[in-house]
Order: sequence, then structure tokens, then C-alpha cells
Amino acid sequence: MCFLSHKDLCFLRQLFHASDGGTIALDWLTSSDISRGAFEVNHTISKEDTTPLVVVIPGLTSDSTSSYIKHLAFGLAKHGWNVVVSNHRGLGGVSITSDCFYNAGWTEDARVVIDYLHHQYPKAPLFAIGTSIGANILVKYLGEDREKVPVAGAVAICSPWDLLVSALSIPKSSY
Repeated sequence: MCFLSHKDLCFLRQLFHASDGGTIALDWLTSSDISRGAFEVNHTISKEDTTPLVVVIPGLTSDSTSSYIKHLAFGLAKHGWNVVVSNHRGLGGVSITSDCFYNAGWTEDARVVIDYLHHQYPKAPLFAIGTSIGANILVKYLGEDREKVPVAGAVAICSPWDLLVSALSIPKSSY
């Protein structure tokens, strides 16, 4: 697993199994992977690690193979952050393993992944970044759970605030 720049970046994959049988691919890139100039991803984070950890929730049809996600993860890791991309169910090369699929209003996957990361790495400040539909999911989750959210900070990038207007703006195909 080699990387020379964000274009060639490789992640270490962890399959997270939700309680309903769903599978979420968590793709990791640590700050030490980048700082060592390593040519192999070596995800080793201890429970005692205090390096900031950021979970990235991609947009509609995007996953850790998307160029903008790779660029974001590389930049964060290069600046000392540990990064995990939480790929939506059915994306990132992972099959659907339950009768539940992701959508802009489904916050349970973000909730369980963030809770899992918080419990696995309790000393690491936890942050979240959502892009596009991922931003919508993140903001909705933050509003639902409010004070119970274990994140120190969050960023929503290009969130489609009004999904109906956004859907109507998508060009219709003329098949």
C-alpha cells in the first residue's frame, strides 16, 4: 500500500458491524503514516493516544476513493491528525449486509461510528467533518443529540440545506 501524494493514497480498512447487521467501511490514515513518509499504511493507535481524531462523512455516492476525500484526509494527516473516513453502507466496495441503506436523514450510522470512536480512543479529541449529504447527516445528528455528542468540533462543507430544492436542481436525464 503505497502513497506518494493524496492521489496515490491508500487507507487501512476496518469493517464496522452495526447492530442491525449493516457493514460500514472505516478507512484509516494516521498522522504517523504521513509523517514517517511511509510507503505502507500502519494503523496503530493506542487507547492512550491524544492525537486529534477526525471522522469524515462523505457526500452522496462518494467514499474514500474520491479524490476530494483523499485530498482532505492527506491534508489533515499531514498536519498531525488521525483520520477515519466513514464510508456509507454499500459504498467503498462493501456490499449491503442489512435491509437498511443510507440517506440524507439517516443519522444512526454517524451516531454509532462516532460513539465507537469515542469509546475506543477516549483520550483523543474527536472531531467530525461532513461533505455534501454527509454534511447534512452530520448537522442533523448534532441537532438530534445536542449535548450528548462526544465531538469537540464539527465542520459541514457544502451541505444541501434544503434537500427538496437541491433535488429539483439536479438536471433531469432525457433517456
